[in-house]
Amino acid sequence: MHTKPQQDVLCWHFGAEQLQDPELVSRMVQRIAVACDLRGDNSYLQLVVVELMNNAIDHGVLKLESKLKSEANGFTRYYKERERRLGDLKSGWIEVSIEVTGKQTLCIRVLDSGNGFDYQSHRPGAQSSQSTQSQSTPGRDSPKRGENLLVANTHGRGLTILNDLCDTVAHVGCGNEVVVELKLESLLNTASKNARDRRIPGTESA
Repeated sequence: MHTKPQQDVLCWHFGAEQLQDPELVSRMVQRIAVACDLRGDNSYLQLVVVELMNNAIDHGVLKLESKLKSEANGFTRYYKERERRLGDLKSGWIEVSIEVTGKQTLCIRVLDSGNGFDYQSHRPGAQSSQSTQSQSTPGRDSPKRGENLLVANTHGRGLTILNDLCDTVAHVGCGNEVVVELKLESLLNTASKNARDRRIPGTESA
């Protein structure tokens, strides 16, 4: 039985030195799982946190341009530049807060020190708007769930994955803050299913 955690379960502020830690995301996922009583395989949660943190680090803190991936040997050049900038990083930060709403929904908010981006232009069919907050983008319950991952291009892939995996995705202000929501029940069910799928045939009790 899932025990409802208190709101504002976790809150972090990561500076330049902490963002260079290759184990940072893994430890974050472990802390979130423990705080929210998510047992078993949390690869689903890990994928969401990885995408959120990679977007914030790469495009917010390091100011990397995704269009670099479209050039010849773009992926190799992109990740070499990422490694160089991250290794030389002296400033910049990311703030992450985790809370569980009354509807048993896990809310993850990520704010970075970058300049943001025009998130309105990345919404399917959306036109430029002066709104300070994007509309929550339907994800897991969308009729096109799953199709988004197939059309992801060399850049914008992180947002596509988040829209596909999360129940809602919303960008705030200038675009340097993103808020995603996931149903705890979905995370629990996914963990249980993954655990069952990994069972070795013939080991089940009679």
